Amino acid sequence: MDIYSGNVTTDKLGLATVTLPDWFEAENTDFRYQLTVIGRKAQAWIAEQVGHGQFKIASDATNTEISCQSPPCARTSMPGAPAGRRAGKAGS
Repeated sequence: MDIYSGNVTTDKLGLATVTLPDWFEAENTDFRYQLTVIGRKAQAWIAEQVGHGQFKIASDATNTEISCQSPPCARTSMPGAPAGRRAGKAGS
């Protein structure tokens, strides 16, 4: 299982796109999401699930930093898939 984590900041509409590394979808399935708003009180949610190398976050507040983590279930049927954790970098 390869965990993806990073921080993003929402735009003036309260939206942010997290761009995933190329390996992420190939090595994982059954995605989960964990979001934490940093520095202010706000709500954040997954606006679009993982697909095409990204997922989208929405918030009820603009210019809000959000820590995101996606700990998926590993694809056990994929021979030779590397074990361990990899950190990725969130995009904005």
